[in-house]
Amino acid sequence: MDTGNQYDGIDEYAVSYIKYKAHQLIGHAGFTESDLPDIEQELTLELLSRAPRFNPHRAAWPTFAATVVDNAALNLIERQTAQKRGGRHRTISIEDFPGNDGGENIKLEDHLLKKDRAIRSFSEQKDLEIDLARVFEGLSYGLKKLYLNLQTDSISNIARDYGVSRWVIYQKVKNLQSIFKKEKLDDYVR
Repeated sequence: MDTGNQYDGIDEYAVSYIKYKAHQLIGHAGFTESDLPDIEQELTLELLSRAPRFNPHRAAWPTFAATVVDNAALNLIERQTAQKRGGRHRTISIEDFPGNDGGENIKLEDHLLKKDRAIRSFSEQKDLEIDLARVFEGLSYGLKKLYLNLQTDSISNIARDYGVSRWVIYQKVKNLQSIFKKEKLDDYVR
């Protein structure tokens, strides 16, 4: 979908990354297709305002641009969810919950331990799924992403992908564990 935004003076890589990141935000934190031009403009404005800080001795331009756009996108999500009305409150399906940055839904039950699911009644299982979805919705964007990455990847790989030490990831995992423990769901974050 062409939003009609003009990107004079911005290189092709930055423009394509801005568009990519804007499309990723659709469906998250209450952003809809109609917000796409505004999201692109916000991300572009942030990149242009930060461009004077670019130092080619510290990083290549594509790395700098991607970092600025990623951080701007996270800030948009935080601002959107911090609004008093409607920011964090939305309908959650019992069957599905937001699964990844691509906006597609994945089955919540896929995240449950199979042996535990087998011994639960249907109503207990649905109650558990609702509780997990509620706790998941309350997580910050970064913790949601980490939770989903932990389903398929090792701590070492996640740390490498995030560009941080394993210790940082372990601290975030402890944070996740404490959140789930408060809700008596700590078996689902190990």
